[in-house]
Amino acid sequence: MHPSLPKYVRLIESIKADIHNHILRPQQQLPNEDTLAAKYGVSRGTVRKALAELQRQGLIRIEQGRGTFVNGTKPTVNGFSLVEFDQYLRQQNRAIKTETLSFETITATPQLAERLACPSNSRLFHITQRHLIDNVPSVYEERYFQKSLCPTLTQENIANASIHWVLIKHCQIPLLRIQYDIEIIDLPKPKQAIFETTENIKVFAVHRLSFTQVNEQILPAIWYQALYRTDEYYFRAQFHNSI
Repeated sequence: MHPSLPKYVRLIESIKADIHNHILRPQQQLPNEDTLAAKYGVSRGTVRKALAELQRQGLIRIEQGRGTFVNGTKPTVNGFSLVEFDQYLRQQNRAIKTETLSFETITATPQLAERLACPSNSRLFHITQRHLIDNVPSVYEERYFQKSLCPTLTQENIANASIHWVLIKHCQIPLLRIQYDIEIIDLPKPKQAIFETTENIKVFAVHRLSFTQVNEQILPAIWYQALYRTDEYYFRAQFHNSI
């Protein structure tokens, strides 16, 4: 984790990584504040700030008089979680393949500049990918983010790894907050070729804006658009007492 990041952000990302890598498992109790402070070399106040943010994101829950527990490995924000369906599919011995369709640098359009709160002449990465399940195209994704956030990123970096985790680990971009919009629509005709179908199938249209911290400011980082086949993916809303 980059040393210039605030200590509480580094602690958040370390705990997130432990959850994602199953070092911390669902329902497992975290060490107390004193133990975490000693382990990471931070103050108890920093630990409390990090835990409060992790609870706000829905990754952990703090139970009065009992302790702090892991909610699970789902990427959860503000009570909403995208079910980690890829993991479920692998458990069912289904084959998952990812293809990078484009990896390019573009100049921000006025709409993208407004979305990402950046100058209109900013250089952006534009990455599109397709995910196949048992050789059936099932997901199409587009991502836009400022090249200045990760100037060394190459297509090879994402060839065999999740873009999400490459951005966090390789690019050192802490993702602190995410906003989702999801609706069910008919697959747009311009995208039928990507899904290799002429059928009128239903898809989840997902729009997601991720936020990061730059110079103590929380700013938009990644604009994400995707289409998910409704017969292969589903979404789940979870609501916690902290909301």
